[in-house]
Amino acid sequence: MYTIINTMPPRRTSRARALVAIALCASLAPLSACGVEAPVGVSSGIGTLSDAAIAQCSAVFDRTIPDADTKITLIIDGTASTVGGPLPDGVSRALVDASIADGSVTVISVDGEGAAPTIVVEDAALSTPGERDRPSVAELAAVMPACVDEVLGARAIPTAPGTDLYRALALASESVDENTRVFVLTDFVSTTGAFMLDDAMVAQDVAATTSSIAAGAPLDLHGAALSIEGIGNTAVPLLTAHRIWLRDLAVGLCSAWNASGCDTISTDPVNATPRKGDLPDDLIPLFPTPQATSMGDDCLFEAPASLAFAGDSDRLAPDAPAVFADAITLLRQHSDATATIVGHTASSPDYTSEQLIDLANRRATAVASVFTGAGIRQDRIRWIGVGDTQPRIEDLDPGTGLQIEWAAALERRVDVIVVGAPCPA
Repeated sequence: MYTIINTMPPRRTSRARALVAIALCASLAPLSACGVEAPVGVSSGIGTLSDAAIAQCSAVFDRTIPDADTKITLIIDGTASTVGGPLPDGVSRALVDASIADGSVTVISVDGEGAAPTIVVEDAALSTPGERDRPSVAELAAVMPACVDEVLGARAIPTAPGTDLYRALALASESVDENTRVFVLTDFVSTTGAFMLDDAMVAQDVAATTSSIAAGAPLDLHGAALSIEGIGNTAVPLLTAHRIWLRDLAVGLCSAWNASGCDTISTDPVNATPRKGDLPDDLIPLFPTPQATSMGDDCLFEAPASLAFAGDSDRLAPDAPAVFADAITLLRQHSDATATIVGHTASSPDYTSEQLIDLANRRATAVASVFTGAGIRQDRIRWIGVGDTQPRIEDLDPGTGLQIEWAAALERRVDVIVVGAPCPA
């Protein structure tokens, strides 16, 4: 079940700056003939619409075009964990092009636990009817991103805690095809429903999580071009490694869900501006982070390998200096302290013990370079790779011999033992 909103209630507040009044006479003459000036640019972040323009945008959306040749489906995640801001440029350009082509838009609002997604509009027109070479067509198209953002986007308000992305995507899958462009505006952190990311799932290798979700939350997007905008842009900033993990999850699910354009999915520049308004709670899962454990006069720092390295390699991730910053600071504060860096791997039926020790040693060597690069003398550091020979937990299923992914995630780590300096209080 889902909800369709059939009416456009008045805007809740009046905006300070009027952008343009979109008159229905645009179907017959340029906007300038209606007593207004067409705006410059296509981004909805240019300004804001007047109340009169809001009403006239709504009149454009009242027309529906179920059989439009150019169709856009816009899924908006307005939950509390996401960040606000104007429509992304790619979405704005697509709306302009669709408006010029007399295309349509369907807007679906993501909701939370136990709440159905809302269809804000379905197959709504993005322009006025008539010949497409009229000057007014391009002028109306130029303000259409603002219309969609401020009239339709403003209606995408969740009613329940959490984020259920799956139900919104499943609803979209009922009407899209290979000619539809699907834009999902989301941080891609779904915290409830069939596609729920919990603490254990975000600690796993992304391939394992992708397979698990694809099996438990199947979808068929029928070859539609899928763009996901805002991946990892949560109200509480994530590390680069976490944002890359979410991107790789999105790419993998895009393919599993029979969409196209998967190779173009990427992370956006960090934008950690929390949304305003009284929204239901939406707590994101606890992504893996470095941990410090007191050992009397010494301190143990444990860093998940997923934060320090790119994939299954020994290449340092962009976050590596930040991951080991606390250990480096402690060594700077205690000039007589030393550090031992120990590389660990998970067990694997696909690799020999020697291969795992070699990977662990290369990783430990790479981490040592982070410390020396930060000014810690090499004679204060020793490093070693132990592979899977010092496990904290059994990570192979005794019955099948296959890897237990959640346990393997705990084993993939680098320990830094700072000797001669207690952990910070």
